[in-house]
Amino acid sequence: MSKVFRVLRFFSVIIFLGVLMFVYAYLPKDVVLSFIDNTINKETFFYIVLGLFVLVNLLFTLVVILNKNLSIGGTSVKKQNLINWVTSLPVMVNLYLTFMIGSIGIINNANNFQGSYYSYLNYLGPILLFGWILALIFILTKKDQIASESTN
Repeated sequence: MSKVFRVLRFFSVIIFLGVLMFVYAYLPKDVVLSFIDNTINKETFFYIVLGLFVLVNLLFTLVVILNKNLSIGGTSVKKQNLINWVTSLPVMVNLYLTFMIGSIGIINNANNFQGSYYSYLNYLGPILLFGWILALIFILTKKDQIASESTN
């Protein structure tokens, strides 16, 4: 399962970079970050977002590596589910950042895109993370089972 999440993480990075490039291409010279007209230069915005993305992914890579090194054997189903949850968390965060960049692109392109059609992007990321936190609560509250008992 861990390999699946690594592949999904790779695709989430590719999707983020694609959306960032697409949004960057359509951004005006001064980027509006919110509805109250906080502006920033287009190039500065690009490099700040890219740097933030790299920093977040390096942090999650460190967390995943530490999680795998601390897990000893993986004898319980709960432990394996927690490892899978931590391994898949970067995918969710990357998708959340992708939705945020898409939202900023829509705010800055009222001429090319109808903003009301894409307003769901503002809510999709938090809903995704909330669902992922609910999955963690479900994993933690579920009764612990031994892996060998669950296969029988």
